[in-house]
Amino acid sequence: MTLLSCIIIQILWAFSAKGQAPACEEPPAIDFGGIVSDDKSEYRESDKVQYKCNPGYSLMETEWITCTGKTWTPAPQCLAPCSLTKQQLEIKNLLLSNGRRHAQLIQSDHTLEFMCSEGYTLTTPSVRKCVNGHMDLPSCISEIGKNCSRPPTIENGDITTFLEKGYTSGSFVEFKCQKFYAMEGQNRSFCDNGNWTKASLCLEPCAISVEEMENHMVELNGRTKENILQWVYLKRGDFLELRCKPGYALATNLSQSTFMVQCNGNSVVYPECKEIVCDPPGVVNGRFRPQRNMYRDGDVLIITCNHGFHINNEQDTAECTKNGWLPPPGCSRM
Repeated sequence: MTLLSCIIIQILWAFSAKGQAPACEEPPAIDFGGIVSDDKSEYRESDKVQYKCNPGYSLMETEWITCTGKTWTPAPQCLAPCSLTKQQLEIKNLLLSNGRRHAQLIQSDHTLEFMCSEGYTLTTPSVRKCVNGHMDLPSCISEIGKNCSRPPTIENGDITTFLEKGYTSGSFVEFKCQKFYAMEGQNRSFCDNGNWTKASLCLEPCAISVEEMENHMVELNGRTKENILQWVYLKRGDFLELRCKPGYALATNLSQSTFMVQCNGNSVVYPECKEIVCDPPGVVNGRFRPQRNMYRDGDVLIITCNHGFHINNEQDTAECTKNGWLPPPGCSRM
């Protein structure tokens, strides 16, 4: 047997059923966890491996990954727990919901409820979530301290609680924003030893005029110009569903009929709505009318075939649409 024959046999064996080349390299390692399925010397297409996190850590995404197309599907992540000590609770004048203080280990994405020690008032939400090793603890203020005078006011908002001559430490006032304004922060301000905690803000809405929408060739989805006022107000963070005006379509995605815009404190950004136009079709072995240089959405042609030819699609008309002429005009030999 020649040297060339030996090489060919070795290559064929390498790619035979028993000697097939590996599809994927070693599966990726993850922090604070590892692979618990059986190890393999080689990984082939559709092979799977299973991960498990260290005690206290939470697995994010699926525990299995698969060898697909010579690469592994994304590996999971092990999220860290939150550790809470008795000293942390004492410093913040906090108690657990059972009225006691003791060390806690909270898994990521799990919540814990708190309360304040006697003589203190909770100024922030009592339930907190652990997010990958981090948890913001609530705040408590003392009910013993200097009184506060007149509470703060907020622009574009009002105080909804009854006004008093004086406010003891730990007491609060509530705010409400005017119509269409969105509140940023808590709706309460607390008297803290003679000073008021930071008041909330009322964020301005986005005001969208009918004229502005017409300039961008858009309109409200599901509503006509006749049943809206000259202005549409959108709260900060809210979305509004729009569509291109009849005869226009989204320049970036012809198949999409509607789109969303968001009020985020800046000018509303509209996608481009492009007029739907069609060029004159090339009808071989036939003619069409009316003859124009350009056609718009909804325009219809009448097709006439030459002698010995018949209309394609058994329809002698074609309409200009965002997808071109439908049905495509043409004539075929009989």
